[in-house]
Amino acid sequence: MALGVGRENITGILPLYLFKEHWEIARRKAPPVYGFICTLDIMGYASSQYFTVPYLVLLKIIEKCSASKVEILEKIKGYILETCKNIMTFNEEHRKICIE
Repeated sequence: MALGVGRENITGILPLYLFKEHWEIARRKAPPVYGFICTLDIMGYASSQYFTVPYLVLLKIIEKCSASKVEILEKIKGYILETCKNIMTFNEEHRKICIE
């Protein structure tokens, strides 16, 4: 576990969509991050993690936002939602599965 700038505990990371050029880099760096999150090994990546982990994080932040109305949580939720939307945008097969 690591400490953030505000001395808060950091237990995980998630590559986020901030803008198009940033996402081009972030989505290429995502597989080792997901592998590390899920298996504590950057080589532990499975393609299903790319389509599972961000949505699990989105579900968790939606639960947190429902429990307490904190502005920063709403902002974080927006970033995670944009990330999930862009995962669908960049992967046609995944988008078709979600629509079905």
